[in-house]
Amino acid sequence: MFPGFTLPDELRVLREQVRRFVRDEIIPLEQTLDPDAPGLPEEDWARLAAKTKAAGLWALGAPEEHGGGGLDTFSMSVLLEEMAQHRMGFRIQ
Repeated sequence: MFPGFTLPDELRVLREQVRRFVRDEIIPLEQTLDPDAPGLPEEDWARLAAKTKAAGLWALGAPEEHGGGGLDTFSMSVLLEEMAQHRMGFRIQ
């Protein structure tokens, strides 16, 4: 029997940070939008982008030498699962 797999502590903490950001910032904003809205209003996008950058969650899959997080494919897969937990999640991947 497979004994299971445990995510590294650093990745678990990052996953929880992404989960909180989606729950606290993105979902409440989406609930104020028309269900057929094709995207976020520009001012909301700019505000979320600034908060994402300030939280260190911007471009996590980009190489560190280009200002990204330098995460590997597995780590990004774990985080993308959290990022997809909102209405427009499929559009950001």
